[in-house]
Amino acid sequence: NYAYLDAGFGGIPDGKGIVERFDTFVGNAGDSEGVRFLEKALSYAKDRLGIDKQEFLNELVLAFLGCNYPVPPRMLVNIEKVVKQYIAEEMYGPMPTTTNFDLFATEGGTASMTYTFQTMFHNGLLKKGDKVALTTPIFTPYLEIPELSEYELEIVEIRLDEKTWQLPQSEIEKLADEQIKLLCVVNPANPASVKFSDDTLDRLTSFVEEKRKDLFIITDDVYGTFADNFVSLFAKLPYNTLCVYSF
Repeated sequence: NYAYLDAGFGGIPDGKGIVERFDTFVGNAGDSEGVRFLEKALSYAKDRLGIDKQEFLNELVLAFLGCNYPVPPRMLVNIEKVVKQYIAEEMYGPMPTTTNFDLFATEGGTASMTYTFQTMFHNGLLKKGDKVALTTPIFTPYLEIPELSEYELEIVEIRLDEKTWQLPQSEIEKLADEQIKLLCVVNPANPASVKFSDDTLDRLTSFVEEKRKDLFIITDDVYGTFADNFVSLFAKLPYNTLCVYSF
């Protein structure tokens, strides 16, 4: 079904009868693995996330057709709910999960870093000459972006112990400097590929809550899904932290 037909051109599907047609299609598809996956995805969206089956199925069709370009300016409404649930399950580990956070999709991880620094400057959260703490060694864009002429930020290294790849308390204490406005973390570390231990997370969380409630944190958790029972700083310090996650 189409919303309009004019001079032989099809329009955007309106979704009417789409569930019934899909159910018929599923019944005729035998044991096709792809079709079974779609059937389970629809059930998950409806039963776990409370998303109307017709709305979700129609959104999948529109996404596949790509017929809304160049809108919407952000992720599709119901797909965003699914991704939110995924992020919560992956970033909170054994902690109680929540989807009470904002999600904004970008072209990729490096794009999100660029937008984050630009946003902080445009909104007066960072200004030229401010200090930025980086847990090092770290993924290269975090070393390069602060030194760009448009930012001119001073980098303070918070060095990981190169035997354990954890943060010694003496390094965490560097964050007491109130001229440090932002802490950038890659967790699990790149290139070390080791996640923060519960002890490191707890000590860093306690320090920020007790002494640096004003500290902004960016945690880049792109490798979190490869670590067992991964817990993000995003879960431990939600008020302070922006999480960068990439598929």
